[in-house]
Amino acid sequence: MSVLAAILVLAAGMAVFMTRNRDAGTVIAGMNYHEAAVDNKIYTSYSQRDTRWSSSPLGISKDTMGSSGCLTSCIAASLTAQGIHSFSPGELNQVFNENNVYNGQGSIVRKELEQALPYARVRLDCGTASESIDRLLEEKMYPIVKVRRKSGAVHWIMLTGTEKDTHDITAMDPIDGFVHMSDYDNRIYGVRVVTGSVETLETNGACL
Repeated sequence: MSVLAAILVLAAGMAVFMTRNRDAGTVIAGMNYHEAAVDNKIYTSYSQRDTRWSSSPLGISKDTMGSSGCLTSCIAASLTAQGIHSFSPGELNQVFNENNVYNGQGSIVRKELEQALPYARVRLDCGTASESIDRLLEEKMYPIVKVRRKSGAVHWIMLTGTEKDTHDITAMDPIDGFVHMSDYDNRIYGVRVVTGSVETLETNGACL
């Protein structure tokens, strides 16, 4: 095998490794007891499949709230739970549609979201480590985490607290309602935090 061929094989192997590593996600665990300071209705009132808004489109894309509105539902739930602004998923989706918050593929654009909701800020750089999640739960910031359903489809859920005895992390799932992170093998693939101000996150160190 020539040197060039060996380099190409090595590069291909590294690419496969990096792809697998990226897709592996991060396994998290509840570190302390955090009582969920949310109304129990939040687990049933923020379903993306609620017939009142499930057929509503996400911008100009082919997606609807029912098919792909999990992140919008979680943002509405988080804003409501933190007392920043009370939205139903349908109401927030209407605001997003009126302000072109979605791109052509139905994904939320951070800059457009913050323009549509001037009192809200989005952090994309919060760590996925258990310590970071624990701090966010302690501060009642209700982090929104990316998970994968059994089908392999990407999905977003909002973390709400931990169980007292087991510290199993609890969450609001826009499809299944009340769930535990153990239902998703405790594995996450990203974190989004929506709060009232950037200063809140920066001063208390919730994003590690």
